[in-house]
Amino acid sequence: MCTSVQIGQDWFDEDHIVVDCEGRIIVQTRQLAMVPASS
Repeated sequence: MCTSVQIGQDWFDEDHIVVDCEGRIIVQTRQLAMVPASS
């Protein structure tokens, strides 16, 4: 499962969760990133 949310005009936040076949959370990550500048 993953979600992405825009934060302001230049930033976004992503959350990722990996769940095994028994429903246990195996990996959980979060990243804050800057949107690349237009060229």
